[in-house]
Amino acid sequence: MGDGGSDATPAAATPAAPPHRRTRSATWRCPNPSEFSLLVVSQHLDIVVQLCGELDLASIPSLEECLGAAAAEAPRRLVLDLSALMFIDAAGVAALVRARRRADAEAVGMVLDSPIAPVRRVLAITDLDREFVIR
Repeated sequence: MGDGGSDATPAAATPAAPPHRRTRSATWRCPNPSEFSLLVVSQHLDIVVQLCGELDLASIPSLEECLGAAAAEAPRRLVLDLSALMFIDAAGVAALVRARRRADAEAVGMVLDSPIAPVRRVLAITDLDREFVIR
């Protein structure tokens, strides 16, 4: 060709993931199990919120703020990873119920993932094991 270019067509670019979304970390560990903390990661079309420590009256505002921001991303599903949640009281149970209602109102699925035995027991006692998908 006269312009020094090639006849090759450029390869189709692979769309990049949005920069604010991260993939789920398999190596994350709860920094301090005696304090409540959250880690939010994106996994495909889901948002995974890993809860750590104790979910009680003092930690509910942090959880609700986090879940509100996560729901604003319009995920297919919110997955609450409870594998590092050591304790949940009645206020924490009520917060989960409110979160479920908000998710239902926004047509977002919600799953409780990997609760440890004491947390699973609270979910069973309160019949939330019948209200939530637990895996």
